[in-house]
Amino acid sequence: MSVVAPAQDRGLSGRRQFLRWLSGAAFCAAATSPAVALGTGEAPSEIFRRRGAARAALLRRYWQESSGLASVRTGPPTGLRMMQFIDPLCPLFSRQWWALWPHRDRLCVHWIPVAFVRPESLGVAAHILASPHPVTALEKAALAVGTQSSLLAAAPPIPERDRVPVRGNTRFWRERLGVLPVLLYPHRQGPHAFVGVAEPQILATILRLANDRRQGPATAPVLPDFQPRHASP
Repeated sequence: MSVVAPAQDRGLSGRRQFLRWLSGAAFCAAATSPAVALGTGEAPSEIFRRRGAARAALLRRYWQESSGLASVRTGPPTGLRMMQFIDPLCPLFSRQWWALWPHRDRLCVHWIPVAFVRPESLGVAAHILASPHPVTALEKAALAVGTQSSLLAAAPPIPERDRVPVRGNTRFWRERLGVLPVLLYPHRQGPHAFVGVAEPQILATILRLANDRRQGPATAPVLPDFQPRHASP
């Protein structure tokens, strides 16, 4: 579990250390891994090349830009707004879906699908976005992790025009974030990002910080900067 915040760095810093972590992190086939990340042959995404005020500015920009990406919205439009980047073929997506499910009546979550984990991810994500009932399609994907090929088998051929939004989402995510799942959420110091599956205790802290963003001086501690961990043995 990791959090990206615009506060002073307390975690790993530098390209070499970041790549060392990536080489030790398991991909999402192992559900115990903290996150899925780009391979070690690629440069760290933009967010990991900035610190402090520069990172805070990036997160503000990402928040604005994310609102223009193709997504599936769950929850009331007046609810607490969050941006959730996922790959529909990733087991960590399924875990995050059910972690947020109990809060569906008060959170307005924009689920932004990208294609990274498997070659079939592009087709599944395009099918979800193009579905007449995208929330239902997204929930079916969360239920069918490990058997998602059936989602494509039952779907008509996916035209290229339906794949274009997923390609755009993926390009945005790859260049700027590069880890999955990643949740952008509001904070009085500016948008923050959580990397990994939001287990109940962590999600409770995120919701408390997000809900406090318009109040007076903070009493809750600012969540730490990005602190990636090696996958559990």
